[in-house]
Amino acid sequence: MGAWFEDESFWSELYNFMFPEERFRLAEEQIEKALALVDYKEGKVLDLCCGPGRHSLGLAERGIQVTAVDRSEFLLRNAREEAAKSNLEIEFVPDDMRHFVRGDSL
Repeated sequence: MGAWFEDESFWSELYNFMFPEERFRLAEEQIEKALALVDYKEGKVLDLCCGPGRHSLGLAERGIQVTAVDRSEFLLRNAREEAAKSNLEIEFVPDDMRHFVRGDSL
């Protein structure tokens, strides 16, 4: 048996408790504050442990190119579905953040 976060049933069973609508709404405010803090307006962003894409979605809506990485296929599936509803182009990568490397970005 692996670590707790490797168990997909953990994410699917607790999804509604961990990611209620309110957390998605709060993500909008968090994105605004983070972008203002670093005066970021355009370009590329890496969202490690993106989960259901709370921040990835909002960043992509602002025209930012997003690569979203998570090891949970369940969470990535939810993020992809939400991105598709809004016709957002986000690169979703199934990988563990501890091992993810994008060689050409170094």
